[in-house]
Amino acid sequence: VGITKGVGQVHGSIQKAVDACVSGRGDKIIVLPGTYTFSTAALAVNKNGVTIEGLPGKLELTQITTGVQSVGGGGWNTIDVSGEMVTISGINVNNGCHNSGTPTKDAIYVTGQGFTLKDSLVSYATNENSALRGVVLRASHCKVLDTRFDNCIKGGAAVFFDVTSADLRNPVVQGCHFTGVNKDADSNLAIGASA
Repeated sequence: VGITKGVGQVHGSIQKAVDACVSGRGDKIIVLPGTYTFSTAALAVNKNGVTIEGLPGKLELTQITTGVQSVGGGGWNTIDVSGEMVTISGINVNNGCHNSGTPTKDAIYVTGQGFTLKDSLVSYATNENSALRGVVLRASHCKVLDTRFDNCIKGGAAVFFDVTSADLRNPVVQGCHFTGVNKDADSNLAIGASA
């Protein structure tokens, strides 16, 4: 994992690379092919203007995941984005929350304005008992572009707009592909929203 803006540094984990970014400077984190497992907490992207990007043509080989969780009543999101103007591109994001009856856990949970997800893959562990969601948007001016969603889970949604307490002006979902949506009449959704 390397930061290409500024002096160019190499870090041992994606979280350490995010922590080393300067908020608002436009730092870019290049993620080399591999599986990056966040087995105890979400990847916290809390710096403004950060881009997390996989190498071209290596989407299937560049995964950020929680691993398969089986924890009593717990679990966590894969990526929490609270920084503004954050971009994730060319990354396979997997949520492995695998525990019947747990609270909803999401692959990407966004509270920072101006978030963009593009040219990526969002997938889920096979678990028909939890309402998992792909990308949850709780901020304005967010974009989900040219991204594939694989295996939407029963009761969940690939892209979910949380409008109960959020300002969701000008969202864009464009050029996306949804696989396994509404399979076996499980009432899962490509795009959903709170009431």
